[in-house]
Amino acid sequence: MSKLTAVLLLLAVSVPGILAAEDLPAGSWMHIADDQWEFVEVLTILPDRSGIRLVRKNAEGGLLHFTHQSGTYGIREGTAVFSPQEEFLLREADGGFDQKQLKSPNEVSLGRIRPAGEHRLFLGGREYEEANQVIEQLLSEDRRIKRHLIPLVNLAVFSFQARVEGFGGDGMSSYWREPEQFSGISGTAEVSMRSSGRILFVFPKPPVWIDMEFTDFSVFSGLELTGRQTVYAENRRGDGHLSGYLTLHNIGTVLYGSGDGRGALPITDGRITGGNIVITVGERMYEADGLLR
Repeated sequence: MSKLTAVLLLLAVSVPGILAAEDLPAGSWMHIADDQWEFVEVLTILPDRSGIRLVRKNAEGGLLHFTHQSGTYGIREGTAVFSPQEEFLLREADGGFDQKQLKSPNEVSLGRIRPAGEHRLFLGGREYEEANQVIEQLLSEDRRIKRHLIPLVNLAVFSFQARVEGFGGDGMSSYWREPEQFSGISGTAEVSMRSSGRILFVFPKPPVWIDMEFTDFSVFSGLELTGRQTVYAENRRGDGHLSGYLTLHNIGTVLYGSGDGRGALPITDGRITGGNIVITVGERMYEADGLLR
């Protein structure tokens, strides 16, 4: 019997009151509802029981909703709970993306916790698996890499963008004046803006370039990003393209095309509308649909 299984067997017995913090298994735990990534939840539990909860879901019309919460984990009367201190929402709409900070609920019940086998656990009737194991499975076959690696990378990228105030709107101009850096459970991500000039000496003149720089950035175990994504926007509607590259530590690279637009992903009204993403894993190379999210 593994140490994790032994701990979870103890948790399966209802104990009144709040159990000791160390009873929750540290690490990142991932639930992916289906191959279409219609619903994904990632729970990252740090040794001090602080952590991050990510929820991705596809709403009506396939539009993406992504929630990033940071707070603390615990157990109350046999139920795992999460108490968020900050909550952010990144929501896709027909005109691009909308970001906002929400008023956090006092406590989120994750459900009863019990073992589900090696590297797995049940929370509230859902099965979760250690993130490292999930990533290993996604890299096990060519078809899995082409279909699932980009949505996996976007879990980390979107979690950063959800925290960028004004992302997808006019509020991004604040990063033209002053870049801002964000921390993950490891590493950093920074957003900044460049422009072709000034309007009335105060506002950035289109076209603009929005740079997102990742340095050893991670929000869950098993995936660490280094590199840059650049959005070129010709106008306020967000028409332009996405270029750049990301290195996935101990995995490979993701290429979005060059800054002059060659091979870049076209963007219309703030949303990617086509193109291909080039993935390299070891000596293998793949092309993934640019519309994958």
